[in-house]
Amino acid sequence: RAKKVKEFQKTYLKMVDMLAKKKGKNKNKVLLELTMRSSLINRPERVTGDAISLIVENTLDHKELKCDDIYQLYKNISESQAIDPKSTSQVEKKDHKKVLLKEMYKIIFDYREGL
Repeated sequence: RAKKVKEFQKTYLKMVDMLAKKKGKNKNKVLLELTMRSSLINRPERVTGDAISLIVENTLDHKELKCDDIYQLYKNISESQAIDPKSTSQVEKKDHKKVLLKEMYKIIFDYREGL
């Protein structure tokens, strides 16, 4: 496993070198740009499969929810997952089911390291 990690790092840095040369930029500046972009895309609130499973289970436990409520909750979560770093999309959180929405975001956060 350690060998694969080293191999990946070596290949990645080679790619950064090539990109820096192509763009006529300093290698460190390219790395900084990649880091900044990655931090936007790979933020802690990114949903994982584990989180989705728990969110569905949690939703099913709330028998009082209507179809429209579930749709709005899932729409809010879905819109918060936009990965375009140029996007300035604001998720509307004026939802009458705020407590459940907060629970779902907590699940996403708690399971951010999952699969």
